[in-house]
Amino acid sequence: MIAAENKRIDYTGLIDRTLKEFVSEVQLHPYNFLSESDVKCKLFMMLYRHKEINRLRKTLDGRLISPLHSEVCARAHDRLSFQSEPMKAG
Repeated sequence: MIAAENKRIDYTGLIDRTLKEFVSEVQLHPYNFLSESDVKCKLFMMLYRHKEINRLRKTLDGRLISPLHSEVCARAHDRLSFQSEPMKAG
């Protein structure tokens, strides 16, 4: 879905409210978060449920992008490379 218009969105307030909700969730259910990946996944899902974040936005140069991006760690990036040869173990 593409945002109809590129009006100014208060991402800071939206993220602040979501972080407070996330902290409450972690305090209530700490054993649901056994790894950093669990934490990142839950927070990403909580942020992405907001319509202001889950819609594509048009950049100044006319490209459509998602305002929310997940971090890609260096090792994951290496695995995502477009090589024709199989990856080596190790």
